[in-house]
Amino acid sequence: MPSLRIYIDSLLEGAAPKVPRRELSHLERLELVRRHGDFSLAYSTAVQQKLSYFSDGDGYIAFGTKMKHHFALGDPVVHPSDRLGYIRRFVEAAGGPWFVQIGAETARVLAGLGYQVNRLGIDTRLVLPAHDFSGKRNETVRYSERWLSKKGYSFAEDRRNIFLDEIARLSENWRGERIVKRWEMGFLNRPFA
Repeated sequence: MPSLRIYIDSLLEGAAPKVPRRELSHLERLELVRRHGDFSLAYSTAVQQKLSYFSDGDGYIAFGTKMKHHFALGDPVVHPSDRLGYIRRFVEAAGGPWFVQIGAETARVLAGLGYQVNRLGIDTRLVLPAHDFSGKRNETVRYSERWLSKKGYSFAEDRRNIFLDEIARLSENWRGERIVKRWEMGFLNRPFA
């Protein structure tokens, strides 16, 4: 028998405004991210499970529905000139959706539509080949790198898939001691692999 919480969730989700959803294949979403995914959560919107997509095929807004509300994850994945239209159409269809982890451009559009926008933090963008790790600001990074090096650890990019089973095991062990089955955790955190 399903829990009372799951039953109530399903009732509330059924009462949410009906937003047109489009089934986009994994490959279609990744192609759109390659073309228009210029924000930190773009990849996440393409690979996370249990997301829905408001789309006309040229882009999308990834969203989830919980407790009678629609929650858009990140900015629209669409050509920059089409973002305003996507946001307006989604807001109209979803009846006042909430937007989570958005950029300044999307925030300005939403403010123009009457939304109140809270800024809780910023994403730092580093162009790694050109970034200079000197100075007080990067002192902790340099200290951590030296400490790890002394302990025999190193960082290297490995594109082989030979460790996916080990990564899955470590992830399961870590999550085994935490409350991660909640919808919010799955919505805000992309799969490790």
